Amino acid sequence: MYSFDVYDTLITRRTYTPEGIFMLMSYIMFSHPEEYDIPLVYAVDFAEIRKNAERIARLNSQKEIGIDDIYINIKKTHNLDDRLIHRIEELELQCELENSVYIAENIRIVREMAEKGEHIVLISDMYMPKDFYQKLFEKVCPDLNKFPLYISCEEGVSKSSGLLYELISKREKVVYSDWIHFGDNNVSDVNIPRLLGIHAKLYKRKSDNEARRRIESAYDDVHPLVRQFLFGAVEMMNAYSSEAYRVGFSAIGIILYSYIKWVIEYSKSNGIRKLGFIARDGYILRQIADRIIAENGYDISTVYLYGSRKAWRVKDKDNSQHVREYVFQEFDNVLDDVALVDTQGTGISIHYLSEICNHRFTVLYYMLRENPMDKNIDAFTYTTQYGESVIEAICRAPHGATSGYERKDRKICPILEDFILSAVKKSDMCEFFHGINDFVREMIVLERIIPGGIPIRKAADGMFRYCCDSADRQMADVLGNMPHDTDNENDTKSYAPKLDKCDIRRIEYERTNQAIEDVYDGEDLNMSYKRLSIQERGYVEQCKKEYFSQQIDRDKNCKKIIIYGYGKYGQELYHRIFGCRNANVICIVDINSERYSGDLVDVSAPDVINKMEYDYIVISLLDTKKCDEIKKLLLLSGVQKEKIIYRDKCIELLS
Repeated sequence: MYSFDVYDTLITRRTYTPEGIFMLMSYIMFSHPEEYDIPLVYAVDFAEIRKNAERIARLNSQKEIGIDDIYINIKKTHNLDDRLIHRIEELELQCELENSVYIAENIRIVREMAEKGEHIVLISDMYMPKDFYQKLFEKVCPDLNKFPLYISCEEGVSKSSGLLYELISKREKVVYSDWIHFGDNNVSDVNIPRLLGIHAKLYKRKSDNEARRRIESAYDDVHPLVRQFLFGAVEMMNAYSSEAYRVGFSAIGIILYSYIKWVIEYSKSNGIRKLGFIARDGYILRQIADRIIAENGYDISTVYLYGSRKAWRVKDKDNSQHVREYVFQEFDNVLDDVALVDTQGTGISIHYLSEICNHRFTVLYYMLRENPMDKNIDAFTYTTQYGESVIEAICRAPHGATSGYERKDRKICPILEDFILSAVKKSDMCEFFHGINDFVREMIVLERIIPGGIPIRKAADGMFRYCCDSADRQMADVLGNMPHDTDNENDTKSYAPKLDKCDIRRIEYERTNQAIEDVYDGEDLNMSYKRLSIQERGYVEQCKKEYFSQQIDRDKNCKKIIIYGYGKYGQELYHRIFGCRNANVICIVDINSERYSGDLVDVSAPDVINKMEYDYIVISLLDTKKCDEIKKLLLLSGVQKEKIIYRDKCIELLS
């Protein structure tokens, strides 16, 4: 005979722990006071009340308890009436039912054994009644209702005492030596049955530890209920799947889902009925939007709009006419209820599009690289966070860039550049998108279960910051391998390629005043470094130390430089100036100087500027708007205007 434990062996919850169900109940009662006439303090603290009630009920009982015993204890302890107790108990049954899903790998084993005609029984130590299990099995896997079910609270004995196994042995007329049991609890499902002579097998679901550490870091200050569902979703993720799938599911899915939810909510509130997702970043974004729109029945249609800088920044009459005809064709000749969707940019390309189409487009960006006030667009951004190269790497597409348009059979069609992907990269990209879409599907289910939806914006922002600042090695490998050629024509370039020792030494020691692009064939050096082993990272630090410990024979009248900003651009500028004879960095300042306390180079707070003599302060930030703000601040503090320059001007002066 074969027996299977039910919960956490054949069936699991969407929440990370059973307590997540009680948190959900608390949230529902707090959100719907008209349905649950319960004192506010009880609604808020219900998760603790429920846990304590079960503990006390077990202490006060000589036999296995059922759910009724738990709620009798709540009624007595908190003086609640029968009607309300019954309503809350029904809510728990409902929440358990809605949030239970089957564990595919073990259900498959049960089905295979059933097909062979094996003797199968199910066992549960849970406090739920038999009719609950019948409904549960009917919902998640009707096949399970075919097998005998033994429930500890209905039989009055438990697995942990060994008495439930004894009872089953007698009823099923099976000796222990002919019995194999599967379960997840090391004591009640393994040690106890083995002591009786039953062949017991421990089921431990394989978890992705990297994914768990990732979400623990990214979701540190997220609401406990949201954490329960997000952690639960990752625990349900197939740990045997590819790295690309797991990163897509556990990290990238929430970032893009939250963004597209914002896009759709904006559209609903502002009369937008058509969304144009601009290629290539819009490839996966449109898939997410289509799924959300279809599941909710929203009156919004979507278009995948092929376009690019090359295709839209045109001035000749023929090409402009093709662009115009293509856009009107895709939106059925009506642009008044249209919004365009793009991950990031400057707004220049869409400004050209607006001029060609004689229409001021609304654009819903994930982020913007510069102020669009001087452009013929209405731009709105989901976030003001940094990380435009990361969001672009996340949103790749398996096709080439749009180089223009041509007329075919009375229709305007895009002309795409050749795009050659290796079989490995094509497979990884497909798996990556699969993981994202599976996460989106899970979130849509949760939106139906939780009143008012699941507030994930904070978690999504936390995960994006994690991607930008703290990406783990698994994530760095997946994102680093994404194709990122400037023209997107082939797979010879990756976003953050894997480096060997020769690459590291060339970048950190042999390079002097060269630009990083001259020695590094990628977009994000820090992401490439996150792909390294501990030993390889040690070699990076060794090369940096050797480089900065050199004695440079500088010119007598070399320029004394203060670098303002020690992020990606400030660090590269310092490396380049260090190798120059005609300049010397006397100080580096950053408003977040404490962030670099462990670095090889001293970074100070900006107030030290007032105590120093210098030729130039070089503002070295990516965001030109922030550069302008810092310049104004320095002028207010008394710095002479001619002594404030930007990074590009500094490189020009030193070349």
